Amino acid sequence: REDQPGDRRLVGYVVPAADVADGEEAAGEQVAEWRDLYESVYAGASSGTDWGEEFTGWDSSITGEPIRVEQMRIWRDAAVDNVLRHGPQRVLEIGAGSGLLLSRIAPRVEEYWATDLSPHAIARLSALTGEWSQVRLRCQPADDTSGLPAGHFDTIVVNSVVQYFPSAGYLADVLDGLAGLLAPGGRIVVGDVRRWGTLRLLQEQVQRAKLPDASEAVIRAAVEHAVLVEKELLLEPGWFDQWAAERGFTAEVALKRGAYRNELVVHRYEVTLHASGQVTPDLPVVASLAEVTSVPVRVAGLVNARLAQDGTDPEELHAWAADRGMRAVTMWAPEGPDRFDVVLLPADDSSLVASRVVDASVSEP
Repeated sequence: REDQPGDRRLVGYVVPAADVADGEEAAGEQVAEWRDLYESVYAGASSGTDWGEEFTGWDSSITGEPIRVEQMRIWRDAAVDNVLRHGPQRVLEIGAGSGLLLSRIAPRVEEYWATDLSPHAIARLSALTGEWSQVRLRCQPADDTSGLPAGHFDTIVVNSVVQYFPSAGYLADVLDGLAGLLAPGGRIVVGDVRRWGTLRLLQEQVQRAKLPDASEAVIRAAVEHAVLVEKELLLEPGWFDQWAAERGFTAEVALKRGAYRNELVVHRYEVTLHASGQVTPDLPVVASLAEVTSVPVRVAGLVNARLAQDGTDPEELHAWAADRGMRAVTMWAPEGPDRFDVVLLPADDSSLVASRVVDASVSEP
């Protein structure tokens, strides 16, 4: 590119795609890197911390400081509630870590199987659950389903793990393997997925905090560089819609719950992949809550106050709906990353699955 007359410089290049063997080797190396990192985190975990309260490593990208404990507790409880709302009895968790979810869910189910690629994590969980006969622990990576019973689990949980996968292809392979472990009518709950479409908005906050006196040009350049070197896996909601459609599942993609506005709530989302369920895609559509006269109904294209001014706070809609005998499902809208839809359903009918309306004309990488 010639930014200055006579000064032609190379700014990018392309290379042939790696073959399958090279790709698999690179994926294995990245998984090993994350394993080594979390081995050190779990090995250094405080033995004096109450079980289910170990939030070491949950730091803000913006401030670099640990996310406040009260916010992490709300985050954990929302993830637990999202699993328990289906009334599970035979649960498998992939990537159990320090047991944030296991500690709350296992006492309420018949069976709780859990895997993790960290031997330290599994050893610690074994010590903590020694007297719990319903808990079975295995040290193995997410793409290894050996030793796990096929067609057995009504609920499989993959919470705050996907971002450490090496690629979307690896994720697809993992989900395909887990689908074979589901009992008829079961579901896979994929929690805490980072969204690609809001990465630049997040990085703008990060870079402004790091470079408070920098010019707009410098901030823009820093944001673009941060996006290019991002190591974690980020996905658009449409990826899960496509995976589900190709395999006969239904994807329920929901915004994160929480009244606070840290990055875990604003820039992540929840996915429930239902093997079966009464789907509600063709609902009456209205443009505002004032037009809601009956349920089920979809209120479309609301401005998300978490990402834009003069918008609606998604969390407030859950309280609004509950006061009127409804259940709200908030989800990303196809119009853009700062818009969302809310599907309002009868509170007493948990069989209804709220799927997104996907506009084929909108690119979802």
